[in-house]
Amino acid sequence: MALIDNGVYVHGRRVETPKNLDETYRLLDAAGGIAWIGLYRPSPEEVASVAREFDLHPLAVEDALSGHQRSKVERYGDTLFAVLHHPEREHNSCRASLSDPASDCFVHGDSPIKVT
Repeated sequence: MALIDNGVYVHGRRVETPKNLDETYRLLDAAGGIAWIGLYRPSPEEVASVAREFDLHPLAVEDALSGHQRSKVERYGDTLFAVLHHPEREHNSCRASLSDPASDCFVHGDSPIKVT
């Protein structure tokens, strides 16, 4: 499982730390809060599960699965999708390239989802 952080928040406070995505979805529906989901190298099935639950746009999901995307921020309906590269310091300069580590971030409603 690629789940590295997973929380359900209500009124800005973490109220649950689910052990898996299915439990997150169930608790999120019951609590009426928001979810923070952090995934590290998830399988296509895990990404598909999150995409179904949060109704993520297929093009954004495709970008998250394909990797090596340029840094960008795009809006798909009510979902924001961003690819953020983590620049590495090299000889007194700070630069980012497609070979640097990147995070794909979805924000759907109030729920952030990070895929690294």
